[in-house]
Amino acid sequence: MKMHELVNKWRCRDMMAEKLPWRTGTETFTILEAHPYHKAVAHIDHKGAREYEIAYDPQCPLCEWRGTMPRPPKTKALEEALEKLQVTRKDFTQAFDGILSPLDLSAIEQALADWRQAAEALKHEAQAVYDDASAYFDERSESWQDSDKGQAFATWVGELEQLADFDGEPTDEVRIAIDLSGEVPTADLEGDPSEALPDLPEMPELEA
Repeated sequence: MKMHELVNKWRCRDMMAEKLPWRTGTETFTILEAHPYHKAVAHIDHKGAREYEIAYDPQCPLCEWRGTMPRPPKTKALEEALEKLQVTRKDFTQAFDGILSPLDLSAIEQALADWRQAAEALKHEAQAVYDDASAYFDERSESWQDSDKGQAFATWVGELEQLADFDGEPTDEVRIAIDLSGEVPTADLEGDPSEALPDLPEMPELEA
């Protein structure tokens, strides 16, 4: 056994009894900080040592306890795995931007424009018929207006007015559902696209 190791073991035993400071090289340790004690590895002379490694004395109760104390688990690999998961989550989100930007909606744009044009034409014709029917009703006598035929005609005129106020603008969205449950993502329309448009109006009928 080397001389500095004998001195360290003597000081270890002596400080456990008196709890005195332990001077090693240029560092001062209390009894609790000195176990497990620091062992010089760069120099044989303990007083002149500048580099240390942890050394345990198997005959020292404090060294034995500190040497067998459970250590906290290492989390570096877990942190790296979480960081990678965060990056892939961001990439997953950006991938959807990549499919939306080149999406060709020209066919839908044209179909929607045709629908709006047809709705405006319907409103225009309904308004024209309503104006003529209102003028015809106003020109009839009060007795005819109060009769069954007159009341039926008035109901028909009211329905024409509602038809002239028809709003052809879409009432909902057409959604594309992307299924991610399989090995390969698949896309499909969610529901009937025609449900995004208002219901077709009914042509009022004049009772005979």
